Amino acid sequence: MPKFHDLSEYAATIAPIIDAAHVNLHAAALRSVTDLAESSGVTPGLLVDLRFTLPLRPLTRPLLATLYRYGDAALRELGDHLREGTMTEDPGGLLRPTRGGLACIRYLRGNPRLQAGEESDPCGAG
Repeated sequence: MPKFHDLSEYAATIAPIIDAAHVNLHAAALRSVTDLAESSGVTPGLLVDLRFTLPLRPLTRPLLATLYRYGDAALRELGDHLREGTMTEDPGGLLRPTRGGLACIRYLRGNPRLQAGEESDPCGAG
């Protein structure tokens, strides 16, 4: 087994594996994400990527940029979410999903109420 001199060397070595897993995950979720985008008119973007983080705690722009290798794209998607009303930014710079954003996240996570037809609009009102 290879030995690594530092964490960045290890990270560079495993990056292709992490990238492949990330791409495969998004490919598997494509149908749900496409259905959401078509039925609600919102950009799934960060709501998909951060569907397990956003309901638990707010983020900041700097933290969001560190989560993505290509921070500019994440910040462009954030702009879409802010315009669409699926996310909000408070005066202190904390980013949170709105009520509509949380509804989208529940849909993307397979909320049983949506699957049973009890909720018809996956993203509700912002």
